[in-house]
Amino acid sequence: MNILIVGHGGREHAIAKRLAEEGNAIFSFQKKPNIGLNHVCKSAVLSRNYNIKSVIKAAKQFEVSLIIPSNEMPILNGITDLAEKEGIPCYAPSLSAARLEGDKMFSKNIVGEKFPGMVATAIKVRSAREARGAIRKLGEGPWVIKAGNSQDNDIEIIERSKPLIAEQRLKQKLMRYGEAIVEEYVEGNCGNQFNLYCLTDGPHLRFLPVIRDYPFKFVGRKEKTGGMGSISGKGLEIGKKELQIAKKCIRAAILNLRDRGIPYKGVLVGQFIGHNTNLHFNEFDARPGDPETINMLYSIKTPLSKIVTETIYGNLHKIKTSNTAIVCIYHVPPSYPNKSVPLFFSLPKGWLDNNSVFFGDSVLHGHTVATGSSRTLVVVGRGKSISEAREGALALSKKLNGSLFYRKDIGKL
Repeated sequence: MNILIVGHGGREHAIAKRLAEEGNAIFSFQKKPNIGLNHVCKSAVLSRNYNIKSVIKAAKQFEVSLIIPSNEMPILNGITDLAEKEGIPCYAPSLSAARLEGDKMFSKNIVGEKFPGMVATAIKVRSAREARGAIRKLGEGPWVIKAGNSQDNDIEIIERSKPLIAEQRLKQKLMRYGEAIVEEYVEGNCGNQFNLYCLTDGPHLRFLPVIRDYPFKFVGRKEKTGGMGSISGKGLEIGKKELQIAKKCIRAAILNLRDRGIPYKGVLVGQFIGHNTNLHFNEFDARPGDPETINMLYSIKTPLSKIVTETIYGNLHKIKTSNTAIVCIYHVPPSYPNKSVPLFFSLPKGWLDNNSVFFGDSVLHGHTVATGSSRTLVVVGRGKSISEAREGALALSKKLNGSLFYRKDIGKL
């Protein structure tokens, strides 16, 4: 089967490699260069953006039987709806269903109505006056400041007792996006922060082992990134009560859409935070995260192409999973998430074919890798415990000769 992957990160490299190993011909449509994707794919389109009409054009050019968009922008711009009009199956929710990610207040309201007390207070603002009032209403902070629509990586956390800075940042996002959201910051208990993945064809919901991600660049400093690492499997303990509540929360959201005549197909990820004795809902993602996708793929024994096909045609069977411990560590330019000049390092022999290394924003010059402005690569450790998997990921990390930054505490429970 010819499959078009839409995206440019370690997530897309991992998906492409898994599908290629299952005997599919893989093509890609990407916004940034990725040496891993280029190595796996038969052909690739490098575009300035994820214009969905351009994606469909590429799909027709490569004569693909399936599109898998894992970057959020084409999903939130309606790639599935357009693909279906053109007769091309697409493994992602429709534009209406993807509102669970694209409209943060919509999803918070759905969860809040069903589970009062699970959602932190959040206020959407559309004017400078509303911004000032919202900051005052939420008290002394800390505050989470984010775009009011789908730019989920544009998030800032402002420390307690700095209301003027919080107001300034909120107004900046308001000017940039037209609307912004400010909400209470919930400080989670370290062991009770987790993401729960649900794969669904609409009527059938299949939950996978929980994953914990590391969104901040440094320990103790709330500098939000696209993700610095993730862990899953044996050793990551989540309370049974919390897990059941999380499953009910995801099921309620999907049923809410179904009652509106909107079927949800694809991946739905719920982000949850344990705070004292309560479980808080953070947000939904309408596609797999990066690098959590790698944890997800390594936990699935069922062929991925089988899952995708069954989802599209509405007969998703039970998914066989493994409890193998998995630790993913991202390596990034030192100034990430801010812009940086390219760094160069030698690529260890065999790493392009290494099933424990997945590439992000990167360009290959001979045997030298040039970094981009985003995350460069992710290394993966596997084992019988989180500790053993962490040791494997750190051992791989030490083989790099470059000056990339990575968190050494990921997986340290």
